[in-house]
Amino acid sequence: MEEWKEYKYTDLCTLIGGGTPKTSEPSYWNGDIPWLSVKDFGNGDKYVYTTEKSITKDGLENSSTKLLQKDDIIISARGTVGAMAMLAKEMAFNQSCFGIRSNGIVNQHFLYYLTKTKIFELQKFSHGAVFDTITRETFANLSCKIPPIEKQIKIASILSTLDDKIEVNRRINDNFYLKLLLEALLIWWVSILINDNLEQQAQALFKSWFVDFEPFKDGEFEDSELGKIPKGWKVISLNDACEKITDGSHYSPKDDIKGNIPMLSVKDMKHNGFDYSSCKKISKEEYIKMKNNDCVPLFKDILVAKDGSYLKEIFICNEEIEQAVLSSIAIFRCNKEIIFPELLLQLLRLPRVRKDVGDNFVSGSALPRIVLKDFKKYRIIVAPIEIQKEVINSFKSINNNIYMNEKESLFLNIIRDNLLPRLMSGELKVNDVTI
Repeated sequence: MEEWKEYKYTDLCTLIGGGTPKTSEPSYWNGDIPWLSVKDFGNGDKYVYTTEKSITKDGLENSSTKLLQKDDIIISARGTVGAMAMLAKEMAFNQSCFGIRSNGIVNQHFLYYLTKTKIFELQKFSHGAVFDTITRETFANLSCKIPPIEKQIKIASILSTLDDKIEVNRRINDNFYLKLLLEALLIWWVSILINDNLEQQAQALFKSWFVDFEPFKDGEFEDSELGKIPKGWKVISLNDACEKITDGSHYSPKDDIKGNIPMLSVKDMKHNGFDYSSCKKISKEEYIKMKNNDCVPLFKDILVAKDGSYLKEIFICNEEIEQAVLSSIAIFRCNKEIIFPELLLQLLRLPRVRKDVGDNFVSGSALPRIVLKDFKKYRIIVAPIEIQKEVINSFKSINNNIYMNEKESLFLNIIRDNLLPRLMSGELKVNDVTI
């Protein structure tokens, strides 16, 4: 540690303030210069590539906003304090953020990770009656120990490699095209999917087969309560399509510091699985109670956000592990002789289903909740199981690719977050780490 020197954070970098061109002046907006606000970054990716809004050269020159360079750091200073990213290209930004640029003592990528280790301190010293706020003085209160530049570069390289892989996984989920899909399906609907991400592929494929009935256009149709459907198809209730539709436990056991079994609520749901990092843990005894009360999801159950942002998160339970859910999550257990879970998942993700649920099956204004006893009666169109089998492998492949990418990214996040404070403090030597 004798190689490491202590500095004030503000000795290491320049803090750059942003601004907003006059919104009432049209000539300042919708130009070629990306203009950042906090909603454009802070999703966990190291880099920010695009912005919702852009400004013109006149807007830049006639306001207090500044133009940040590629690899400059952007950090939110008001409201959601501490969201941050590096810039993939030149961008301007608003007054709720600071730009951060190394003054040469530290490598810019090392400065990014150094700043990440200081987020808790920044949040701790934030102030404001309405919105949490940090100022230049907040940064001046931070002290940092810095290694020589060559060691900074090695540390930043290790952490960047992990971040790059995490981002690649996310982009694979956004842009990966399944060979199986291309081989198994007709070219007329491949063209619908070719530019879409994995989830959009699944939705487009489902809509093509089971909503628009494209492969069956030349067949016979018959009338049903939901309109014309291919002959031999059925309209049934969700309850008839499932062996069980229930919600989790209405009894919430205390967090057990000695427990190791996750007790999950809607706040722990991410887009394609659970975030176990901050969920409640329960004992084996409490878990058995949950299991006896059918509050334990089984492999291939569909888990649905029921309370709050209802239907925002819906995914399949892809692992057989000990875990239990609270009543804010609903469990749909398909009757696999009637409908495959991967297909019911896509049906529940349809935008029109969310609208129907909001219009007809939700109660409460402060905390909206799906009323399951009513939602069970929701009528759906179901194809014969033989037809489902013709396409189900494509849905299973898409679901598996998404799941594996999410799982690897979660693992890499854990590695990065464990390495970050140890590398940045010098506790862990860079020569001890290989990626």
